[in-house]
Order: sequence, then C-alpha cells, then structure tokens
Amino acid sequence: MGDPARAYPRDVVSPPPTPEAELRRILEAQAVELGWWKEATKFADATEVASAIESGKLVRVQDQGEGYKIEVKGVPEERRCLTAETSALLQEVSRRWLAKVQEAAVEKAQFLVVTSLTRSTDYQRKLQEAGIYPAAEDSSHERGLAFDVAVKWFRNNAPRAAEMLQGVLEELKRQGMINFIDETTVGCLHVCPSPKYVEQFGVQMGRESSDQAAE
Repeated sequence: MGDPARAYPRDVVSPPPTPEAELRRILEAQAVELGWWKEATKFADATEVASAIESGKLVRVQDQGEGYKIEVKGVPEERRCLTAETSALLQEVSRRWLAKVQEAAVEKAQFLVVTSLTRSTDYQRKLQEAGIYPAAEDSSHERGLAFDVAVKWFRNNAPRAAEMLQGVLEELKRQGMINFIDETTVGCLHVCPSPKYVEQFGVQMGRESSDQAAE
C-alpha cells in the first residue's frame, strides 16, 4: 500500500493519520490478496530484490510507459521492479485509462503517477514503524505483486480522470483479475493481480512463445 503519498504533483510529504474506519476497510481488502499470495516469496532486503531481478523473478519497470510515469524522486531505482505479471497489469491499467481520458478529451490527464512498486520487508517495516502504514504488517509489495497509483491530485483537479481510473479497476475486479484498495488518506489506489490474471498472463506468454517458434 502506497509509499508516503506523493500525489500529482508532489503535494503530500507525510499523510495525516488514517482514520480507524478506513484502516478496517483497508485490512479487509488486504486480506483478499494475502489469501492469494501469502505463500509467495517475500524479498527480505535490497540484496534479495537485486538477486530476484538478476534471476528473472522480478523485472525492471521502465520509468515511464504508455499512460504512466514512476515518481522517480520517491521510488529509488532499485525498487522500480515487479513480477512480470504485475508489470503487465500496470501497463494494461495505464493503457485502458489513457484510452478513456483521450476519448473523452479530459484536460489535465496525461499520465498516471506510480508511487510505489516492490518493497523489501526491511523497507516495509520502516514504513510501519514510522506510523505511515500501521495496517500494512504484511504487504503484496514485499512480493513484487502490487503497485500504487497517486489519485489525490486527480480527485481535486480532474475528477473525471479519477472516476475513469476507478472504473477501469472496478471492471478488472469484476472480472476476477485484480484486487484494489482505495487508500483515501494516503491518496493512492493500491493494485494487485489475482491468480486468475497471473494464470492468463502465463497462457498468453506461452502462446506468444509458440508463435515465435513457428515463424
């Protein structure tokens, strides 16, 4: 769940305390994806994250792509990585959102700002100890299976863009493809792929490999 909420632009350095009702809602939503991924490998520290990139368990995510930019001042290069499936999900979400805002000619909506990707368990613990994410004792970020998108600025300045992003995520959730959590106080949307999404990604990659071998 989001790095210290860097909105669009960076208008929040440290979010206010999260209300108890919101914390309960976040914990309930978080339990869904932990049920999916509790047994998935967690990366203890920066060394393990680097090793996972080297071995291919994690892939580097470009600083910007179609419809998104990573908030590079808040996300160090060594944490700009995800599992291949989660990276594909980020790209799918940003492409879908960009198509909608362009079709509707929404002003002030050029790209999504990604504020968090993979985190080591060490870093997650530091956030928790600092009181930034008191609910996040265990996170899909520690497994490279989540990313966060800043939404506070959109809600204040381009609400249609925020609504369209919410719509993209709700559609994917209805299809059983993701879990997402609205971290209202922090100002971000946390997104995690489901096992169904991961399975379909693997099938698609297998088809592409077969097609390439047949050429």
